Amino acid sequence: MPLASDEHIGSRVRIARNAAGLTQVQLGDFLGRTESWVANVESGRQPLDRYSVIAAIADQCDVDVTWLLGQPYRLQRKGGSLAHAHVPALRTGLRRAGLILSGHPGLVPHGVPVDLATLAAQTRSVSTARQAANLPKVATLLPPLVEDLNTAVLAGGEGRETALRLLADAARTARMCLNQLGYADLAWSAAEVAALAATHLDDPVVRAAVAWDRCGALLHQASLREAVAVAEAALRELEPLVATRRPEGAALSLRGGGGAGW
Repeated sequence: MPLASDEHIGSRVRIARNAAGLTQVQLGDFLGRTESWVANVESGRQPLDRYSVIAAIADQCDVDVTWLLGQPYRLQRKGGSLAHAHVPALRTGLRRAGLILSGHPGLVPHGVPVDLATLAAQTRSVSTARQAANLPKVATLLPPLVEDLNTAVLAGGEGRETALRLLADAARTARMCLNQLGYADLAWSAAEVAALAATHLDDPVVRAAVAWDRCGALLHQASLREAVAVAEAALRELEPLVATRRPEGAALSLRGGGGAGW
């Protein structure tokens, strides 16, 4: 009898394969197996107990072997596995965001454009869920949001600056969520996406905000020296905005409590 959807490796194979944009036939061909074999693995009817095959699937689908095995960061509270289930799709969206923001040629949208007001509302919803420590909800909402923002950035036009700001916010939320889930390397990738988005904006407040996220990612990797260097550079950039008779509120808040989101 097949196991429940969150109790066997096949469910994670299915999630990873879908996130990588592969069909069961394509994954089977890569492994030298049939489509029905892949289908049976994903349904839990076929055991997957050879590490070499598991590693090959992880490599082809661009996911961590540890995640595919359900270790070591599986949350114990109810709903934790749901959060991890969406990490492969989030990884894909962040990777595309990095390529788009670095100006890589030949990239095309993966979906139809969504109006910016809707994207802004979705970004606020994700942030609210993170503040409530609802990681499964955050992880569920982030992958489609990041991909919709990728589409908005690629579309360009007058809305591009707003899309960049929203993408920076979404990437910052992703960084905090991923750190809490235990994906330190992917959290750093999210922080870098936020930083790339900020470089396209002439806004020192946004740059300082994403700098704190870099610090958070660095501290989770015990890189104290680099975290201090990043924080000090951000504080220097904020100084002209707060050293006035009427300091900018957002800049003052960042300068005084920049480490609060670490």
